[in-house]
Amino acid sequence: MVRLAAPLADHGAASRGKHHSGADERGTGEGSAIQEKCYLPRFLQIPSDLTVEEGRFCRIDFKVGGLPSPDVSWYLDGKAIRPDDYHKMLVCEKGVHSFIIEIVTVHHAGVYECVARNRAGESRFTMRLDVIAQELLRPPAFTQRMQNSRALEGDAVRMECKVDASPPPRLFWKKDKDMLRVDPNRMSLYQDGSGRQCLLIERLTKADAGWYTLSAINEAGMSTCNARLDIGTRATQAMKTAPPGSKTLKLLSSLSHLAPPAAEPPVRHTAPLYESEEL
Repeated sequence: MVRLAAPLADHGAASRGKHHSGADERGTGEGSAIQEKCYLPRFLQIPSDLTVEEGRFCRIDFKVGGLPSPDVSWYLDGKAIRPDDYHKMLVCEKGVHSFIIEIVTVHHAGVYECVARNRAGESRFTMRLDVIAQELLRPPAFTQRMQNSRALEGDAVRMECKVDASPPPRLFWKKDKDMLRVDPNRMSLYQDGSGRQCLLIERLTKADAGWYTLSAINEAGMSTCNARLDIGTRATQAMKTAPPGSKTLKLLSSLSHLAPPAAEPPVRHTAPLYESEEL
């Protein structure tokens, strides 16, 4: 009996060993199948840096792939961001994600990091969000306005004004109702860091007369300033010069040797003498 028991015991151990070996093979196969179906997260579309005004709505879209679908986390300057009344994280179709800030404040400015994780690993990207504070955002305002000017043909004139705004505005010059065509041979535009603007026009002509308008525009609003420029004609020579050989010149020459009467002093003319062919 003892001899029979020993072979049975050996047979049972072999069976268990075989069963255990089969389980290892199935486990290896399942592990290989799982490994084949896992893909590292990969960002297919990432946002660029943004600048947003305080109090505005901000939406950041990006696209990420991976298998299984990765979990996404956001960090601001290294601190984790949790979804709340101000921050929302949405998943749209085809792997498109959105990170939303309902009302932007100056505290939302900084470097954002987005991390996507699944069983295969993780990927990340960073972006910067700049916030323009409300107190720094000012619509254009003309602190010095252009003045109406009068000049003569051939002269030069300067039309100056000063505008204050944040951020610095874009500027547009008009003459009457059309955009000003700057003649580089006679016209120059100048500005400095204090907001002073200057239009210089040289060798004025009659065509330069009219209304000049400067418009300043930025994200906060727009303002305009205008002035009138009038151009006068230079006066012609008051005294006409008698042409050589004329009757007037001969008459004046024949009288030049006669002395005035002693009782009457020479006549002094107080107004310009205009000569005429009728003399």
